[in-house]
Amino acid sequence: MREPIVHFLIASTAVFAWYGLTRAQAPTARPELRVTAADVARLEQAFHRTWQRPPTTSELDSLVEDHVRTEVLAREAMAMGLDRDDTLIRRHLRLRMEALSDGIGPREPADQELRQYLAAHEQSFRAPPRYTFKQIYLNPAQRGSALDRDVAALLERLTAADAPADAAAVGDRTLLDHSMEDADERDVAAQFGESFAASLARLPTDVWQGPVRSGYGVHLVLLVDRVEGRTPPFDEIRHAVAREWSGEQTRIGRERFYRALRREYLVTLDRRATQRDR
Repeated sequence: MREPIVHFLIASTAVFAWYGLTRAQAPTARPELRVTAADVARLEQAFHRTWQRPPTTSELDSLVEDHVRTEVLAREAMAMGLDRDDTLIRRHLRLRMEALSDGIGPREPADQELRQYLAAHEQSFRAPPRYTFKQIYLNPAQRGSALDRDVAALLERLTAADAPADAAAVGDRTLLDHSMEDADERDVAAQFGESFAASLARLPTDVWQGPVRSGYGVHLVLLVDRVEGRTPPFDEIRHAVAREWSGEQTRIGRERFYRALRREYLVTLDRRATQRDR
């Protein structure tokens, strides 16, 4: 009796005994399970999407029988209450209800609404700054206490009349790009880090500057060009604005739909269930 399998067999036997008893007491009239033309068409369409061809007669018969099997077992499972304590099923039903609420909105927005939305969320659509620059890497671990002296000497050399043609060759070895062209701030930050990208916003152009620090060490930087961030014209980003507006309207609609349903329920909470020992 201590074995889990014994407990499982006893529980299974009890469930099926109860099921048989309730079925024996049920009315003799059998419930109708109707497979409509729309059901068959949906099955055919699903098959065609998967296999890129219509099903044969035997394949369609199998699809219909599988549909009937699913309906029979699903209905019987729900009649037995097997769906009531299944988190996955309940979550799926929640998603289906939310999808149902999505079907009642949103409408197609007018340009004026989108312009107002853009004005209220301008930062979300603002294009980041773009940079063209060259960099020389100096490894702090390799140079040690001579780092500051090397930075000053190299800056002086780079600004001299006989500055080296290949500036990257005078730095330390690194896998980082020695230059980036028309790269937006996010791409720069992805490679060099947030602090390095932020430093580019403050540097003057056309002159070597340093030290500029990153998570890798120290850099000397020649900022060739900087294009400030901007919000593109409405006509350029109308599609993106409409997509974000639609997403927000969907979230608002879902919340309104839920709140309307929520008011139909009297929700009580056993506070003892939420209390925790401190």
